[in-house]
Amino acid sequence: MKTMLGILFGILLLASPLLGWAELTGSPTQTNQTDAAAGPQSSADQPPTVPLSPEITPMMAEIEALLKAEAEALADLNASFQQARDETEALAVQEEISRIKVETELNILRVQIRHARAAGHEDVAVKLEAAIEKMTNPPEVREPQPRSVADGSRR
Repeated sequence: MKTMLGILFGILLLASPLLGWAELTGSPTQTNQTDAAAGPQSSADQPPTVPLSPEITPMMAEIEALLKAEAEALADLNASFQQARDETEALAVQEEISRIKVETELNILRVQIRHARAAGHEDVAVKLEAAIEKMTNPPEVREPQPRSVADGSRR
């Protein structure tokens, strides 16, 4: 699943400048006039951000902020894992690490969806939403059925 998301993310990042999708990621110096006219918003309504450099887009700034928050949380959890008193406690920490990693991936996809829609690329947003759906509602896994030698299978 991570491989598919990584490929999808890479394609989106590589394709955006090639296809003229400047609106998808925006310019770091660009401001949104409608946001300014709407008045102040609470910080809870705003996505996490990091300072923009000339070569980073607003979408990538949001993604980097998510990855930075993930790294900090994982560092704390790694310390907790190292100090785990028993296997049960260690397993609980490992499960939390897994949850944080999945949630970060989902949040990155949500950022990409929001930016795709803002740029009018509904087709990209729909594909990213399909990836979220597969992650959050994976298909049912069926138990393998034993085969008999008579059905022609090799053993």
